Amino acid sequence: MEGTKQFLIPTYKRTYSRTEKQCQQLRNDILTVAKNPNIKSHFVWGIVRITEQDVWGVSILSIIDWQQRITTVSLLIIALAHVYNDIWEDKETTKLLNRYILVDDDKLRYKLIPTKLDKEVYSKLVDNYDVTAYGESQIMANYSFFLDQISKHKDELDVIREGIAKLYIVDIALERWEDNPQLIFESMNSTGLALSKAELIKNYLLMGIPAREQDNLYQKYWYPMDTLLERNQSLYDDFVRDYLTYNSESWIIPAYRDLYDAFKNYLTKSGKSTEEILQHMYGIFKWYTRFTLLEPDPDKDITQVLEDINNLKVNVAYPLLIELFHDYQDGKWILSKEHMLKILRAIESYVFRRAICWIPSASLNKTFATYKKNLIKTSSQSYYESFMAYLLDLDSYRIFPRDELFISELMLKDVYSFRNSKYLLEKLENFERREKVSLSDYSIEHIMPQNKNLNSAWQQELWESRKEVHAKYVNTLWNLTLIHSGNNSAFSDNSFSDKKKLPNNGFDTSPLYLNESVRTETSWTDEAINKRASLLANKATKVWSLDVLWDEIISKYTSKQEEEKLSIVAEDAMQQ
Repeated sequence: MEGTKQFLIPTYKRTYSRTEKQCQQLRNDILTVAKNPNIKSHFVWGIVRITEQDVWGVSILSIIDWQQRITTVSLLIIALAHVYNDIWEDKETTKLLNRYILVDDDKLRYKLIPTKLDKEVYSKLVDNYDVTAYGESQIMANYSFFLDQISKHKDELDVIREGIAKLYIVDIALERWEDNPQLIFESMNSTGLALSKAELIKNYLLMGIPAREQDNLYQKYWYPMDTLLERNQSLYDDFVRDYLTYNSESWIIPAYRDLYDAFKNYLTKSGKSTEEILQHMYGIFKWYTRFTLLEPDPDKDITQVLEDINNLKVNVAYPLLIELFHDYQDGKWILSKEHMLKILRAIESYVFRRAICWIPSASLNKTFATYKKNLIKTSSQSYYESFMAYLLDLDSYRIFPRDELFISELMLKDVYSFRNSKYLLEKLENFERREKVSLSDYSIEHIMPQNKNLNSAWQQELWESRKEVHAKYVNTLWNLTLIHSGNNSAFSDNSFSDKKKLPNNGFDTSPLYLNESVRTETSWTDEAINKRASLLANKATKVWSLDVLWDEIISKYTSKQEEEKLSIVAEDAMQQ
């Protein structure tokens, strides 16, 4: 870190992420080696770098590996210098900063240039400016940790300084056009804290090209994705997996552990340049955020159905949704808004009905991943018909449950314990409402209390059949409703008549549709529950509808799809 050089952290590298625990370990190591005269040096790792260019006599070194450690050591030195400055003013501070932190050139100034997301707050810290306006960052958090520790132990100032002087590294200098920095990077990072697959892919795409071009491509394509995801690396990996599935000619869904190798194979086979791949990824990513992050959109109808699908957590449908949005938005409107909405609602109904009917979801990823090859895209009508024909023709464990099966399973399902219970009730409430009701402040209420030890009022209401009625219906849809969360304690185990008459949204004054069939009843008996069940079941078939096509339309498309469907079944059988 001494001498006339500048360390450039390439824009594709991960942002600074060292934890306080790791900072504490560094401080402890430095104190240990400083206090032991028998320890002449302390090896802290190896730096892998490429010399990009010389500017005004200063070597610009692009850091391939060790950027996390060099940033941490720099933060420690900056904190040490600032504490020195509080005690002895500028003398010792200037020595430390000039030796390790600053370049003797006004135009370059800083020896370490972090990634774009960290660069500004780091430079402000070096110059001892107020950085509170930058909010939370790991750079700021770890600097604050070092500053606090050093300030509390001012007797260790010179000890820490001596310990820093004992730190040594191995310097591995690569030639850009002769060495393969990515392979060396992979070898050195095969142990320890693993990078996410998306980070490895970003490195793979950008590492082999000159720094200026790296920066241009990163700023143009990857940085906007970084900004949208706010460093959510797990969603990056999801995106890469779905991107590869979408682009796979054989509709193979790569395992997360194989994402990096799968991407390298895809890039090799594609024959595309780095910029072409990044441009394509970024274009798809903008659609992807529509249904993962629910980015705002002027089309409220599309946004609403995407919110519903998102609530169901239908992640396995994302490769198919990429295809749909490509054809809807960038396919010269080959898919109309009307048909787009119908297809999205069909996906929602398909997934929800299967969940109600206890059909395992393990096959859904293959169903959705292979779907696009069954789409006939000669017109919006053929697109929609071919989509629905394939969906309706699925059988066995891929089946789209029809109304009879859907209702029979819904009748006795323990909806209260169902993962999507709130979603179910909210959809029933707002179906075909002109003005949607915001139900964020509502909670689920049992009309007949969940407590099996019913009080005397309920025992009298249900009389001899109370145990059977309670056991059969208590957690079913027909005994559940929504009430304002602030009224929970007031409802409790009260009698049915008391719950109806409660002020502030008792059943009799509730504005909700779900409570209409409740307030018309004078007692909550087996007969009343079944009456409400019939009403809600009929509505459920409309909310999660099944748009049935004529048999001749289905056969028109499924005859072309039958051979492929058989091959999928055969493939699944082999895997099982």
